[in-house]
Amino acid sequence: MRSLKAQFFLSYAILGSLTPLLTVFLKDQKGLDEQQIGLAMSMSGAANLLSPVVMTLLADKKLQTRHILALSYAATSVVLLTLLTATPVGVTLALMALYGLSIVAMFPLQDGMFFAAEREHERLGTEVVPYTGVRVWGTAGFILPSVAMWWIVGRVGSETPAVLGAVSFCLASLLNALFTLPAVRPSRAPAGQARVPTFDALRVLARPETRWLCLALIIAAGSSVTYHYFFPIYLKERIGLRPGLIPLVINVGVLLEVFYTLAYPRLIKWIGAKGILIGGLACMVSRLWLLGTFPSLPMAILVQIGHGLEIVSMFVLPPMLLNRLAGDAFRNSMQGAFSMMMGAARLAGSIFAGIAVKRDMLDAMQGAAAIGCLALVLVLACFHPSNPENKSEIRI
Repeated sequence: MRSLKAQFFLSYAILGSLTPLLTVFLKDQKGLDEQQIGLAMSMSGAANLLSPVVMTLLADKKLQTRHILALSYAATSVVLLTLLTATPVGVTLALMALYGLSIVAMFPLQDGMFFAAEREHERLGTEVVPYTGVRVWGTAGFILPSVAMWWIVGRVGSETPAVLGAVSFCLASLLNALFTLPAVRPSRAPAGQARVPTFDALRVLARPETRWLCLALIIAAGSSVTYHYFFPIYLKERIGLRPGLIPLVINVGVLLEVFYTLAYPRLIKWIGAKGILIGGLACMVSRLWLLGTFPSLPMAILVQIGHGLEIVSMFVLPPMLLNRLAGDAFRNSMQGAFSMMMGAARLAGSIFAGIAVKRDMLDAMQGAAAIGCLALVLVLACFHPSNPENKSEIRI
């Protein structure tokens, strides 16, 4: 598991270097307006409709996961380096699509690799590190380069180091994938069954209670992009924060995410999966509404308190729930199919968010909060833990 912890750290460090400043980079360095930024992020998200499913299908059927990951990291580094030199809007949009195509499969693949390794440890009767114990290294990987960018970008006066930092972590991730990750061989379908793993995963996700859970998370993903994509621009233009300080504000929430992630075993015992989902979505809705209603630096910092619970509810809990429903022959594809649905939501959400933000940033935040309320209602009404004694499962 040590190499997997390193892989989570390095891959999330790619996001930590780039994500807090990506939309600011697109606006300041590439000259895109808010609507074009929304289109760029949607083109990046469009890759979620194909890449995770194809990559995780290959992991289940053909190739070793570490080789697919290495290819993704290599492609991402080339795209980001090219993005530094491209100036036409059309080329920038195309590169953002390629960036999404190369990076989005990394995270469901890593999750699938962990759950496959976990399954093998269980079969051998050896000690298993919980998913949260590995996933928290991803959070740490996001934080450290983000904080470094505060100092570097502040001194350089440009967001370019954020892109170069992401490239550096891509290369480090590539080496770790090739030389230290375990060889996880594709699972075999039972004799006489030539089934497509993705279809098996989609059949499970379409079951009655599962489909409502997925629908709620899809709506939440679509509404949350207004924050995740445009909050850096909000800080710069509505609050007047210097770009170098933006990662610091964002990392207040990410730092607290560490404690929420480590507290997951207690949270699942105390309030169950439904309680975590309700709490996380409530934090998401509240943050969007407060930012749209009371724009100020203290409020921008205050709303980071619930960030960790939101992330646990949308990105930590669902992979574990879905893994419990996956068979060995479609364990990777389960994560890929879910990522595809979330990606489709982010694609649509980013297009509408870009249009709304261009008209009025505060109204866009409030509108996203209203849409997020629908996801909260669906969880309250339609998501049911199997029983009080086993709150981490869902009834299917």
